[in-house]
Amino acid sequence: MSKLMLDTSVLIDHLRNYKPATEFLETVFGSGIPAIISAVTEMELYAGKSLQNRTAEDAVQKLLELLEAVPVTSGIARRAGILLRQYRPKGLTPVDAIIASTAMEQKATLITRNTRHFRMIDGLLVFDLPAGQ
Repeated sequence: MSKLMLDTSVLIDHLRNYKPATEFLETVFGSGIPAIISAVTEMELYAGKSLQNRTAEDAVQKLLELLEAVPVTSGIARRAGILLRQYRPKGLTPVDAIIASTAMEQKATLITRNTRHFRMIDGLLVFDLPAGQ
């Protein structure tokens, strides 16, 4: 299987103790499949009010240690700009454009709880978080 790009929504669900997200992450980490995030996902996580709580911040730091954060390169930024130009009328936001662009540049499958944010993008392989059992 190829690399997996985890959208912020999956990590937030895990941090909120949503069982399907936690089970999915346990499966990914146990399988050896490379899992990456965009550096903007770190920004989104740290922007949450819950991180004013030290325990919540520790949980985020522990989770991020398990993932490779891909920086926003010039190539990713350019592709994100092109995606925005094309898909902003359909609701694409700048942050989601960067996440999508990173997945495309990394040739990774994007796993998200917000497929509607990304499904319109041609050439991006998107899957919803699998439901729990």
